[in-house]
This record gives sequence, C-alpha cells and structure tokens, in this order.
Amino acid sequence: DMGVHHVTPPTEPLPDPNPVVVAPAAPVITFAGEETTEMTVTVTAEEGCTLIVNGEGILSNTYTYTVTRDDIYTPGTVNVTAKAVKDGVESDEATGSKAFIVADFPTADQPVINFVETKNDNDEVVSVEVVVTNATSYTITVDGVETDATVINANYTAAQAIHVEAVNDPGYPYEENSNEADYNLNKLAKKAVAAPVITTSMDDNNVYVTIAWPAETDGNQIYTGEYTYARPEYGQPAESYDVEAYVEEGSEWLPSGVTTATIEVPAKDPVWQEVAAPVITTDVQEDKVVVTIEWPTSTGNQVYTGEYEYARPEYGQPDESYNVEAYVEADYPYAESTHATETIEVPAKGAQWVDGTAPVIEFIPTKDGNIVTEVEVVVTGADTYTIKVNGEALRGEKIAASYDEVKNIHVDAVKNANYPYMEATAEGNYTLNKLVAAPVITTDVYEDKVFVNITWPTTDGNNVYTGEYTYDRGEADQSFNVEAYTAAAGEYQESFHATATIEVPALEQTPDQTADPVITTTTGKYNEGYINITCADENAIIYYRYQLDDGEWTEWTEYEGPVMLVENGHYNIEAKAQDPEKEMSNVVEGELTVSDCTAVYEVTTGKAIANVRYFNLAGQEMQEANGMTIIVTTYTDGTTSAVKVMK
Repeated sequence: DMGVHHVTPPTEPLPDPNPVVVAPAAPVITFAGEETTEMTVTVTAEEGCTLIVNGEGILSNTYTYTVTRDDIYTPGTVNVTAKAVKDGVESDEATGSKAFIVADFPTADQPVINFVETKNDNDEVVSVEVVVTNATSYTITVDGVETDATVINANYTAAQAIHVEAVNDPGYPYEENSNEADYNLNKLAKKAVAAPVITTSMDDNNVYVTIAWPAETDGNQIYTGEYTYARPEYGQPAESYDVEAYVEEGSEWLPSGVTTATIEVPAKDPVWQEVAAPVITTDVQEDKVVVTIEWPTSTGNQVYTGEYEYARPEYGQPDESYNVEAYVEADYPYAESTHATETIEVPAKGAQWVDGTAPVIEFIPTKDGNIVTEVEVVVTGADTYTIKVNGEALRGEKIAASYDEVKNIHVDAVKNANYPYMEATAEGNYTLNKLVAAPVITTDVYEDKVFVNITWPTTDGNNVYTGEYTYDRGEADQSFNVEAYTAAAGEYQESFHATATIEVPALEQTPDQTADPVITTTTGKYNEGYINITCADENAIIYYRYQLDDGEWTEWTEYEGPVMLVENGHYNIEAKAQDPEKEMSNVVEGELTVSDCTAVYEVTTGKAIANVRYFNLAGQEMQEANGMTIIVTTYTDGTTSAVKVMK
C-alpha cells in the first residue's frame, strides 16, 4: 500500500534464458535422368525446414529443378550444394554431383551404287546409267578420267572401266559412311554392211554409172571407175571397163562386200539428119526462062533432071512446059532430101514492052513559119494510089498535124500497063512530126522590176527567147517586143511562136497635191447668180457641180469660165482641181441663192443686141434655154459674146 508493486507470478513457465540449439539434419540430394538430355535434381529436408539450394533460398522443405544439355552426345556434370534451415538454424551443407551419361555417335547409312543397263536387240549393253542413293557426294571415273556424265555409252573400239566412289556425310552427330563399285562396259560388236549395187543407163551419147551405196554405214565409199563414159562414134569399136565398188570399215560398221562389174560402152547408133527439099524458082526474062535452085545444107550429090535455062518460043508460037525434079542424095549423116518437083512454064515471047512513066508523088506542106500544120498529098500520072497514115488507109489527101502523135504518111501509086508501056509504080513517105504549143509568156510587176515568166512546152528542143527575164523600171514607161519558141527536136516540130510586148512602167512618183480651188459667187443686175472659180496652180483643170435646193447633183463639169444661174432657189456648189503632174485637190464647197430673177439680159451697156441664140453642150441650137445652156449674143456692131447658164 506504500508504493510497493507486487508482481503476479506467470501462470506459464518462463523461457529458458540459455536454451540448447539443435540444428536440423542436412537435406538429401537425389539425381534422375542422367542418360537423357534433362537431369532432374531433387533436394529434400525434414518437415518444417526451408532450403538454401546453390545459394538461393527456397521457402519449402522440397525443391526440384532440371538441368538440360544439347543432346545425349554432349558431356556435362551437375553440381549441387544445399542446406536446411529451421528456426533460423542452418544444417550442415549437403553436396551432390552427377555426370550426364554420354552416348556413342551413330554411323550414317552406307551409300548404295547401282549400274542400270540398256541393251540392244543383240543383248549387248549399249549404255550404263550410274544411280547413287544414300550419298551426299560421289565421283565417276571412266578409264581413270573423272566425268560429270551419269550415263556412259558403249563404243565399238574398246571396253570402258567405270569406277564410282560415294560418301554419305549427313553431319553431326553421324559418322560418315562410304562405298565404291566398279563396272566393266564392254565394246560393241560392229555390224555387217551390204555390198553396193552398180547399175548403168545409156542415151545417144553416153553410158551413165549409178551406184546404190548402203545407207547404214559411215565408212568411205570407194569406186574405181568413172560415172560417165562417152560412147565411141558410129563405126568405131565398142569399149568395156572393169570396175569395183565397196565401203571401207566405219565407226560402227564392218567393211562392205566388194561389187565388181564390167561397164559396156557400145558405139553410137547412126543418126541421120533430115534434109529439106530444094526450092525451085523461075525468072521469066525477055527471051528465056531462068531456073534457080536453092539447095539445102548437105554433103550429098545434088541431082536435077532439067535445064537451068529454057529459050522462050517466038511470039505467036505455043507455050512450052517441062516437068523437072531436084533432090540431094544421102551422105552420112545427111539423109536423102525430100524430092522437089516443078513444072517449068516457058511462055512464048511477047510483044516488046517499054518502061512506063512512074507516077509523081508530092507532099505539099502548109506552114506557119517553120511549123508544118498540114500536108497535102498530090499524086499525078497514076491510075490508082493509096495513102496510109501510121499503117491505116486514109480517105482524103490532106493530113493535119497532131499534138499527140507523129504521122508517118506512106503513098503507093500505080500507073497500069498500057501496051507498049509496062506497069509503073511509085511510093513516097513523109514524116509529119508532132505539133508543139507555143510557150506562155507572163509578167510580174514589182516595185522596181518587171519579171518575165515563160512556161515552156515539154520537148527535147532548145528553148529560144529573144528578150530579158528581168527589166528594171526607170523614170519613163518602156515596152519591149519579145518572142519565145522551142526548136524542133526528135519527133517534135518547132513550137508555135509566142510574141508579147513587155510593158515596163516608170517608177511610181508621189506627186504634190493640186491647190484647192476658190469659189466666189455674185449676183447680177437682174438678180441672176454667177459662179467664179479660180486655182493657184495655173495648169490645173477645174471641175464643178451644184445642187438646186434638195434636188440631184449635176455631173462634174470642167470649168471654162463664169457660170450664170437664173433659176430661183438655193444652190450648193462643189469644186475640185487637178494639175496633170499633181494629185487631185480637196473638194471645196460654196453656196448661192438666186431670187426674183426675171430674165437673162445682156448687161453690157453701150451695145445694141441684134439677136440671142441658145445651144446645148452638144452644139445643137434650141428654141430657148433649157438645162445647161450656152447663150450666144450677137450685137449690132457684129461682135458676139457667149455665156454658159443653167436653166
């Protein structure tokens, strides 16, 4: 009660301040699967313990893990350290070690080598194919020489030793395996070859040898004779030649059998050449008939049964005739000719004829200069005649020339026999060449020159032109007469002539303008109106016109002096002037009004009027003023005056 604290004793015993520590048992390490690629490691501790395996804490009393290798042929060892931990107390360290079991390497499959044979009908091996399986590489040698070929063909010259080495090396983990094999490929037996066949043929001049060679061999063909023998001429002895043919041993073939033959070459047969019959012609002359024979080509004797000349009986005696025959005898190689027979007519002599006068044929050309435009055929002294142009008969004697064709004119004229004159003939020819159109001459006028252009016709003749092709324009106009034509050549006549005058105008000048005229108007004593026009250019010609009220304008009229207007009304006046060496002036205007004009009178005082006459502009007299009128006044003193007025 005085501050004393009483402690209630615990109901459970207190911990031992110096307890005795008991370590757990070391874990057990076991191994499994060391013959495979995965080894299983198991670490086991007593209940209530945790583990430290290979320095790593494991919150369990059992721990299993695996260790792998690449394959069963790879060596390796698994080492393990482990402790058990309980209540913070570690056990003694347990260690374990286990090596993987290493398997032996397998051996690869052995390569397989086969020789596949191909045989012919004689059961001979003609080729061998090398077939290798289960191999990664192999080599083939034939008689010790390596080859890439897998098929080896037999030959006819020697056997072939085939050796094959093969290796199967698939790689890790297999050990390589190999194999080798040999094959002896025998040579082939050569084949028999048939003998050649020799045949002959013949024509008129030669004997030809033909040899049918066996086709299945490649051996050389041997023939000891010729392929063509010329036959001896007719009458010469026949000839003969012993020949033989065979084929030498080839690469696959035995030599053929030998064929022998005798080539008979007889002489040529006789060949007769046919000979045509002679040709018998006669020529009746004034006092005899002459026989001519044209003999064919032959070496035989010429036989003719008649005479070559027969005298004509005298005039008035009977005619005579003779049968004759002609032929040529055979002489090899010419056969006897065909016989020609003829009756030779020998007329009695006739009266004594004299030559007639031949007709006269003239060709009269119609010409235009050197150009023949037409030809007239004039025949005199003929009974009949024909005219042909280019082979065709023509009616009419005049033949016109053509632009399209040459006209070949042929004339035959006959003067009939009229005793004692014999028939007389004549012929004539004329060639009328083609017409040719005239050239065409044109000109082109330019600022300072005139150019001449000529379109020439198409012929082979020379082109002739008498002028220049270029003319210069000067201060004055010029003109030149020229001519152009094409000369005759070949089938063309000279062309028609083209003539022309080449106008070469003067160079154009730019004249000054004429001064403008001046219009003045006045009114007279009787209210008549006057138009007066002047121009500063003395050589100018003045023209005027006017309009009364709104009527029509008069025609432009040359101004020759004052113009009087007497008709009442308002006049519009226009005037212009033209100097010959200048341009036209401008048109100027004026006005005039006429009113209360009663008549037209002579205003000059001191003279008495004898009479007044009226004329139109054509000079014809009128009764009174009408339109444009010229009034002529005659005075008593004999003088006159004229004025132009418009009424």
